[in-house]
Amino acid sequence: MATKRAANRAERPGSAQRRRTTLLPHEAAHVLQLSVRNVRNLIRRGDLSDAGVDRFRRVAPDEVAQRLGGQPLAHQVLAAILDGRIHIGRVDPDAAPSSLLESWKSLW
Repeated sequence: MATKRAANRAERPGSAQRRRTTLLPHEAAHVLQLSVRNVRNLIRRGDLSDAGVDRFRRVAPDEVAQRLGGQPLAHQVLAAILDGRIHIGRVDPDAAPSSLLESWKSLW
């Protein structure tokens, strides 16, 4: 089923050039190596701006990149998420994030 959906997406005109412009909180948490709850708290406090619409929380990738500083592996994982090369599944809000190295290895 998942491969059928991926094939349908690949057939859409212009889908290869499409790049996401926001991150979901669990994706930002993975890249920043924080729990989802911590990222939601950062958004609530205003430390990360909410780029979402209405009640849907989203995070601007530029802000995540600023917080990463000089971590090239994290920047590569961030770019891969935005390009759609890596899918980060939802996790328990209090769970520790999985390893960035494992995500990076999945690119190859």
